[in-house]
Amino acid sequence: VWSEQTTPPRSDVAEDVDFFSTCVEVIYDTKPTTSLNNRFMPLEGLRTDAVFNVDDDVEVTCNALKLAHKVWLSNKRQLVGYIPRIHIPDVKNAGKWIYRRWWTVWLTGQYSIILTKACFMHQDYLDLYSNQVPKDLLLYVERQRNCEDILMQFAVSNATKLPPVWVAGSYVDTGWYNGISTTGGHADVRY
Repeated sequence: VWSEQTTPPRSDVAEDVDFFSTCVEVIYDTKPTTSLNNRFMPLEGLRTDAVFNVDDDVEVTCNALKLAHKVWLSNKRQLVGYIPRIHIPDVKNAGKWIYRRWWTVWLTGQYSIILTKACFMHQDYLDLYSNQVPKDLLLYVERQRNCEDILMQFAVSNATKLPPVWVAGSYVDTGWYNGISTTGGHADVRY
């Protein structure tokens, strides 16, 4: 899904060759807005149940992509990806939860969320997110420009009663330097 306000890359343009893969066919589905909800809109003409979501600031090697796809084939009802997070009960506020990043996952060895910035999911979850998630939650994502990945994980886990699957694969995430998660207030909304 190409949600930029520019023309999507073309395979016949030399400068755009890096936007395509030698591993799999890449098709760009353009949208008129930059809504984060666009990435989970149902796609016409899919020929596979597997959908690989990847942010524009993440690069995944072909071998890592093949590994994650192989893992997904055995876990088709779960999100399968590279970037784990965890939500834990807030001991100071009963009934509230706290979102934690990689360090907590690393320290505890536990995770409950796979970020959709690089993950496989079943194509059915595009409909689940776009048409079955409560509209007020989609509006929250729209207003905040945040939390679509958390919402997708919770929607899938709620529907399936299954946890996500973390794959230790090779990827580069340049979003740490200038991605949407570095913008002011992003962390405040998630924590």
